[in-house]
Amino acid sequence: MLMRQYIQGLAAVAALAHGAACASPVVTCDQVTNAQPSKGAKYRGLVVNDDYHMSVRIPDGMTAWGAAVFPDGTGAPFHGFALFPAADNSACIVVNIGWRVEEDEAPRRPPQARMVIMRGATAWAEDASGLVGGQSMFNRTVTFSAPVGRSVADGSVQIVGPTSDRNRLITLGDQIVRSMVFHP
Repeated sequence: MLMRQYIQGLAAVAALAHGAACASPVVTCDQVTNAQPSKGAKYRGLVVNDDYHMSVRIPDGMTAWGAAVFPDGTGAPFHGFALFPAADNSACIVVNIGWRVEEDEAPRRPPQARMVIMRGATAWAEDASGLVGGQSMFNRTVTFSAPVGRSVADGSVQIVGPTSDRNRLITLGDQIVRSMVFHP
């Protein structure tokens, strides 16, 4: 087992050295967000953020939670939110957004990624699945870049959960992605 991990690590380093894209490992909600249900800023319905010139709709009947908080517990500037559609919090849909500071920080679309329609942005999606702690997990990451005035906002929508809940999570995640609009 250790030898296989070592060889996989070497392969990843070699791929990076040659500029190839490496697939991200399969992750859990604890690894992609600090948000927790009932804690932080609460979002429902249409969420409009004037800083990013963006709007997105939270699916009906659901609540999203902001994770950006200062040490004193007060809310930090908006950088996204997380929804937890499973009662046991084993699944999440996480929206992250931030300003691109340097052009070399621009996300690059891997050849295997498929383009996704997102109004006012360039977006693509990648899927991954595998075992995490003995549980079969599914991940979909939709990466996006949107010109906003003279700046660029980059971000992602991460859909994470048990493979057994894949279809429901994709339906919810697609609703969020299709509702995202970046306004000029």
